[in-house]
Amino acid sequence: MVAFDHLLVQLDGDTKGMRELAPLLISEAMSGNHYRGREWLMKELPHDSWRWPEFERQWGERQQSAYAAALVNIQVMADSQVLDALRMQDLRKLAAGRAKGRGKQDLIEALKTNLPGEDLLALISQGRQLLMDALPDPYKFDYAEQCEVFIHRLSALAYSKRNLEELRESPVLDQMKAVFRAGGTMNTPKTCILRNGQTYALNDPELGTLAPCGRLDCSCLISTVIEGWRRNV
Repeated sequence: MVAFDHLLVQLDGDTKGMRELAPLLISEAMSGNHYRGREWLMKELPHDSWRWPEFERQWGERQQSAYAAALVNIQVMADSQVLDALRMQDLRKLAAGRAKGRGKQDLIEALKTNLPGEDLLALISQGRQLLMDALPDPYKFDYAEQCEVFIHRLSALAYSKRNLEELRESPVLDQMKAVFRAGGTMNTPKTCILRNGQTYALNDPELGTLAPCGRLDCSCLISTVIEGWRRNV
């Protein structure tokens, strides 16, 4: 419940409904079954009944960055690659009876052979626009992912807090150290990268704030080390 309350204070909206689901959500989070917890949230709480502003901010940053990169890739794509990148159904619409082929490559070769240069360039331009139009909307919020991340974060927090409490009661506390580990993905926060590899005494109050950091794409964790063996927290 401590981990659950930690998340609850970050939300806006129907936290009452969330609390009613708490026993089920915590049970599923601790079991590692994120799918069922996500489905319960999606079924019992309407899409707009609760918001997670920090998740939405991170979602927006990630989606808009990915969209911008994909858009640039299409804009600078060589003319010779545009037709290859199109779906077969879009390619057939563009051909519109001007060329036929059994397969995709046959149709592309037929278009290149049958169309005058200017017409082929115009068709390629239309194809480039189709590719851009088909990109996912970076502003369309994914409610299912928000629910999935909530349950995943709850699981990580619950395990971290429970295991740290157990370890702090260990009779060999003075022999144990905590090591902060952070993955090296492009979305790993600088604060996690800077802490990567740092060690802490298990009675250090700062430990409670280290893992998980909360970024959607960061897999930071704390490992406890004693005389050669390591346990993930």
